[in-house]
Amino acid sequence: MLAWALGFLGCAAPTTGAVTSAVGAGVAGASLTAPDCSAVTGPDGTFVVQCPDAPRTFLVSHPAFVSRRVPWTEGEVNVVLTPIPTEPGVFVADGEAMLPLPPSTLERRGDDTAGWAFCVPAEPVDATPVSVVAGEVELLDNHDVDWRLFPVGADGCAYALQHANGDWWTSPSTAIVLEKERELAPGRSWLKVTLPSGRYALVDWYAGTPIPKPAGGYRARLLTVR
Repeated sequence: MLAWALGFLGCAAPTTGAVTSAVGAGVAGASLTAPDCSAVTGPDGTFVVQCPDAPRTFLVSHPAFVSRRVPWTEGEVNVVLTPIPTEPGVFVADGEAMLPLPPSTLERRGDDTAGWAFCVPAEPVDATPVSVVAGEVELLDNHDVDWRLFPVGADGCAYALQHANGDWWTSPSTAIVLEKERELAPGRSWLKVTLPSGRYALVDWYAGTPIPKPAGGYRARLLTVR
């Protein structure tokens, strides 16, 4: 078994292991880092690293895979990484899984006098919302269309328009600002945002307005934070 070592600290016995994909193939060039030692896997996905004797957690990362934190006390460190999706869409990281946010629909309520609201139907017609734990949420945007993130209010509505006067519309709704953590390639970015419990709509967006669907309603993706 081939193993490459990058960095030796302390006098403890070397720790060996391997990083593989879900299909069992070795992942070359994966980084394992801890505060006082590190390694990079060789062509077959194996590594050897020498760290001071103590429990620790390795961050295992590779540009094409979802990063993992792996606790270690003794013995080999064998890690399976989940590939980062490449197909168009928006995905939310849930631990080591990447959950696609399926397309859904918002319906428009109101009129030109009272204003318009874009709301989640009482009976969802497309897909069950994905659910993640409250706190820092990571999203992978494999850009297929521009979108905005809005909280869904108690009335079930995510975005609203009101007349400022006879000619202009304004919106009391404020999109949630997301931070671009890093760009993987043009049109492919990791985003992060801290979200409290509640419902959210990622509203497909063009020229300052939600995008309608040919069959009726408006294009969105729904996310529940618990």
